[in-house]
Order: sequence, then C-alpha cells, then structure tokens
Amino acid sequence: METISASKLKNIVILILVVVDIFLAVLVIPRAIAANTAERAASRQIEELLAANEITVLPGVIPGHGAATRDAVLERNTEAQLRVAEYLLGTGLTQSDLGGGITSYENSRGTVTFRAGGEMTAQLSEPPAGNLSHPEDALRLLEKIGVSVEKLSRETADGHVVVTASQSIRGVEVRGSDITLTYGMDGLQQVSGRLYLDGSPDYVATERLTAATAMLAFVNSRDELGYVCAEITEMRVIYLPVSGSDNRLSPAWLITTDTGSFRVDFASCQVVQE
Repeated sequence: METISASKLKNIVILILVVVDIFLAVLVIPRAIAANTAERAASRQIEELLAANEITVLPGVIPGHGAATRDAVLERNTEAQLRVAEYLLGTGLTQSDLGGGITSYENSRGTVTFRAGGEMTAQLSEPPAGNLSHPEDALRLLEKIGVSVEKLSRETADGHVVVTASQSIRGVEVRGSDITLTYGMDGLQQVSGRLYLDGSPDYVATERLTAATAMLAFVNSRDELGYVCAEITEMRVIYLPVSGSDNRLSPAWLITTDTGSFRVDFASCQVVQE
C-alpha cells in the first residue's frame, strides 16, 4: 500500500479548503453584489427625489443598510444599579425596597434611589471619593458608572454648575435620555435622570423603514409642516423611549437640514420637527 507523505497530505487539505472557499464565494458574492446594487440604487433614488425638490445632499450622508432597525428592550439591571450606588456613596450601604419597583441605597454620604424604569436620583452630602467630583470630570464619572455618553453640555445657574449628558445604546443615540449632574462649591451634589446601564439589550423585530421611504415621507411633509430647506446635512438612526413602556426603545430616522432637524418614526412613518 502506497503511503502519503505528510507534506502531500497537507497540500491535499489546503486544496480542499481552497475549493470549499471558492464554492462558498460563488454562493455569497452574488448576494453581496445584489445587496450593494440595491443600496446604490436606493441612494440614487433618494438623490433624484431631493434634486426634483431642489434639495441638495452632502456626499455620504445617505446611510446604507447597516443602521439599527429594531426595538431595543433593556431589562432592569439591579447589579449595575448597586455598582452605581457604591461608586457614588462608597460601601456600607443600607438597601431598602420602597414598593412600586423603587429601591434605595443609603449611608452617611447620601441616598441613591432607582425606579423600575431606570430613573435615578442621587442626593450627596459628600462628593464621591477620588478625583471625579468636579464638572470637568463629568464624562469620566459617567463612563465609570457604565453610561455611554453621546454628548455633554454645561451651564451655570444660581451658583451651581449643571452638566447635562445624553446617552447612547450600542452607538445609537437615545433621545429623551438626559442625565443631569449638579455641582456646588464642594463638588458633585446631585445626579438625576434615566440610566441605560444594560450594555446588551434584547432586540425585537420591527417593520423595516428604509432611508428612501423615510426621505419620501420627509419631503412629502414639507407643505403640512410649513418648512423650507435647501440642504440635507445628516441622516441617521436614533432611539426614542416608547410611551407607556419603562424599558423599550423604538428607532426613528433623524434628518438634519440647513434649517432644522426632523424625526421620521419607524412604526408610523410620522414626521416630527425637533
């Protein structure tokens, strides 16, 4: 019986793998080409629609098919909430169940209260330990407690510095998710807002609303809303809290123009001016 050397066997295995890769490529590449062709065609249709309405669009503004298109559901994460309380107040916490889904944590340094929907209020008699107790450290403090910050703003009122932060989930901005941090002379005094602390939400399939359909709804709504614009500068997906639900977020298209911003809801296709 003729034996096969190790080197020949290795070559045969490599050849088999190459053949398999080629076979898979033959199956996959046509689908990828079809998807890319459809995406380019949709972009051209949007550009033609806007041109017909004398609206220009900056290059690269129209998204592809990779945008988030499903509702996100975030379950209450009590372990993450405890970590937030410990970071703000330190150890030696007394936990109390106040009923109605309300939980509080307390020690000599203050109180942190969470509601079922994620709303949180922290009243601090002493600023957090460490070097994150001043307005300049707001971003790092929020990241430390597990918040993905989309953007920050800052203002001074009545001798206090107020920092407001909006959040994101998996890189998608959540509108209506502001967290407010209030600072006094001695440092951080109060934190309030709804925290989205679960980094791995469950996704619920929803009907897809393509960029082309959203743009058509936007253009058709101009007369009803009474606005005029000459240029589209941005188009992206955002999340909005679902009314009547504590933990569900629904996607919408955000269209930014030279005269204002507009939302196109995935479920209703309704256009709302920001």
